[in-house]
Amino acid sequence: MIDPDAVAKKLDRRDGFRVVAHREVGLPVFRLSCVVTLQETTNLGPIEEYMLRSISQGVDNVQDLERFLGLPYKVVLTQLGQLVFEGVVAQRSVEPIRYSITSDGVRRLAVASSSALVRERMPLYVDGITRKLVPVDTRDLWTGSQLDPIGVSYVTPTPRRIPRAGDIDVAEINRVLTLMAKSGGSSKRVVRLDALVGKANLLFRRAQAIAFKSIDGKRISIAFAIDGRPSDEHEVDYERSGAAQRSSLFGVLFDADKRRREVRAVARELRDDIVVELPLGSERPVLSLKRDQATVVPAAHIRVLSVYEHPPLLRGALEGAHDRLLIVSPWIRANVVDKDFMKLLTSCLARGVDVTIGYGIGKKDLAEKGQDQRARESLESLAKSFPNFRLVRKGNTHAKVLLVDDKFFITTSFNWLSFRGDPSQPMREEEGTMVEDTSAVNAYYEKLVERMPRVNS
Repeated sequence: MIDPDAVAKKLDRRDGFRVVAHREVGLPVFRLSCVVTLQETTNLGPIEEYMLRSISQGVDNVQDLERFLGLPYKVVLTQLGQLVFEGVVAQRSVEPIRYSITSDGVRRLAVASSSALVRERMPLYVDGITRKLVPVDTRDLWTGSQLDPIGVSYVTPTPRRIPRAGDIDVAEINRVLTLMAKSGGSSKRVVRLDALVGKANLLFRRAQAIAFKSIDGKRISIAFAIDGRPSDEHEVDYERSGAAQRSSLFGVLFDADKRRREVRAVARELRDDIVVELPLGSERPVLSLKRDQATVVPAAHIRVLSVYEHPPLLRGALEGAHDRLLIVSPWIRANVVDKDFMKLLTSCLARGVDVTIGYGIGKKDLAEKGQDQRARESLESLAKSFPNFRLVRKGNTHAKVLLVDDKFFITTSFNWLSFRGDPSQPMREEEGTMVEDTSAVNAYYEKLVERMPRVNS
């Protein structure tokens, strides 16, 4: 299975840009039912076939073949030499040089003549972004209703219009058939697309959307990786369509005002605890924690985190915490709080680590689905089994925090417990700040715990 965070990290090498968000998506593919006229392909090439037919009808010397077929002298001479070598044409006389078709040549022509034209119905698949025919394995295609429960958002076709028969080139159909034939597909050749019949179906290929932001902050570009490999064609065609800015999935990335409002919401919750200052004469900011007296963290102990660094840090925290672990996240989603997460958390608690999870934004999670509710209830059940586990509903938290022992804490826009589990949420810039300073970690932990409700949710 391809690791999406590893793919994002690998692709984060674009000059002048950095990765600010990534998510698994479904790329649109139209399934079209077509009626086509087919001919079984043979080993007889068109020049070879017409030359054999001409010789069998008495056009039997180089000059006459050159004039009759409209081919260059060298092409006629080369093809005749090959036919003689294969034994399907024989030289009949020396002066002038004339040729005749042999019995093997007659049989080869008969095979070509017996390739009857037939009509068949076949499915064709057109990519919803590049609008080109694609060879796909039907096992790799998903419906929208199949993607929703597993937390995969899908990209809208651009344009939305269903492909028409006139949009499809017969040569492209044969190219796809040739590619499919390598894995046991048809050996037939399409000579005509007769009609599109029935209803077109919109399906999806699972891929990865990766948002790049320019260093100056002025430009966003949406890239796509299929099977872990970037598709330049999808990126170029999608950007050319202008659909990203209008998309409910990507639109927030292009809306600077909305993004600033989200950042301010987080900042309001943290501003009583954390202050970022630029000391006189310094080019790098330092971070202060406000308590009875400020705890100032040197710039060397502060690091900015990219989006793809967050999941490994969460897993590492569950696997490696010794004394305490604190997670604050507004939402709980089943695609993050899954069996693997619960196993790691249970093991962490069994080691005696004090674990606190604060969650909730509002009295009730209106977007919570059945599987998300079951994930939350699994955490609640675990909290009843382990006295060293506090699960508390904060009720109105925009903060996203991960704190491990006295080693580090991270404040971020990254939703620790729902980052890949809610297809209804748009993609956002995800960036965090890691602070590795023992005094600051201890001070911040005390501040966060003070505001937590005293009982489990």
